Amino acid sequence: MLRLLEPPGSCHEILRERVYAGSYDKPFVVDNGPRRFLHFDLGAIQSAMELSNPVRLALAYTRKMMAFLLFNHAPKRILLLGLGGGSLAKFCYANLPAASLTAIELNRDVITVLDEFAVPADDHRFRVINADDVSFF
Repeated sequence: MLRLLEPPGSCHEILRERVYAGSYDKPFVVDNGPRRFLHFDLGAIQSAMELSNPVRLALAYTRKMMAFLLFNHAPKRILLLGLGGGSLAKFCYANLPAASLTAIELNRDVITVLDEFAVPADDHRFRVINADDVSFF
């Protein structure tokens, strides 16, 4: 299953051609049954989520990114530069309940698909800001 950020009535054939040619300029979602993937092109996976366990870090690189916990077991604040499919945000939100999380995401279209990846809604511990990392500071 392939889901694109396009309005109803868009020409599926043209969109499919753009995705396969690599000229589609928005993130898109692919489901293969047990997993959901976020892509910017078909050449690489941006993010992956196991539908049966959305909080689990499904990709090795995301598990390695959590190595900071070896040095700080209970961080108070976490700043995520880029959100992707929200794997790190969901993991931290679920497993580090004392931490406050802020995610800075440049691409508004990525923020649009967050519900597809079970990313928590903004609350007192978590927020997503649509901004350029550099201009945020």
